[in-house]
Amino acid sequence: MKRILAVVLFALSAVAFAQTPTLTGKWTIEWMKPGGSKTNKVTLTETNSLITGTYASDYGEVCKVSGRSAERITLRVECAYWHMTMDGKFSDDEIDGTYTTSGETPTNRHWEGAGEFDMTRDACWLPEGCGGK
Repeated sequence: MKRILAVVLFALSAVAFAQTPTLTGKWTIEWMKPGGSKTNKVTLTETNSLITGTYASDYGEVCKVSGRSAERITLRVECAYWHMTMDGKFSDDEIDGTYTTSGETPTNRHWEGAGEFDMTRDACWLPEGCGGK
């Protein structure tokens, strides 16, 4: 009886683990700003709660993304002249949260910003895309 119970518990834990949502995939971030919003693309890979990826900036720069997932998602975007920290909650292929950002212009002028974001998984969210579509 103990052996059967152990097998059943193992099978249930394997199913629960297999159904754990992952952040791996392609995402669109919408930045909520006064007077409107704008979007950017990000690609993430999650392995054992560690997140890595790339962020496509407004100027075509590909920036490094790193972070962690637990009850909340924390991401850090590192670009040549600026960085951003994001904190959000993951639910149903969407992450909602807040961000802070700061940097230097090429003329050494410092700037800072903060606000809210909404991140949604792209329809072709698998890393390999939609099979060429």
